[in-house]
Amino acid sequence: YTPFRAQVENLNQSLRTHPELALRLLDGLEAAVRRILVMSGDPAHGLRGMMRVKGVVGVCLMVAPKWMKEDSPDLATTMKLLDQRIRQAEEWGATIRVFETNSDSEAS
Repeated sequence: YTPFRAQVENLNQSLRTHPELALRLLDGLEAAVRRILVMSGDPAHGLRGMMRVKGVVGVCLMVAPKWMKEDSPDLATTMKLLDQRIRQAEEWGATIRVFETNSDSEAS
C-alpha cells in the first residue's frame, strides 16, 4: 500500500469528520481480518473468535500511524512495532483465554 499512502492519509482525514464512513471501514477491516484468520485455519467463530478478530484489528490500528510516517523502504520501524504489538496482543489473548485448546474444542 505504500504507493497509495497519500490516498490513505486523505481517507484518514475524512474519517475524522465522517463517523459513519469510519464505522463502515472498520466493519470492512474486521471482515477482511476474519477471512484471513479463517484462511489461516482459525475458525474465528463465537465470542473467542470475535475477540481474536478484534485483537488483530486493534494491532492494525495501533501500527498504522507509524507506517504512515515511515520513510525507509524496509519499514524496519513499522515492523519492529508490529512485532511488539503482536507479542503484546498474544500475551493479552493468553491471559483472557481467547485461544482455544483441544479441551475447549471438545467441550463445545
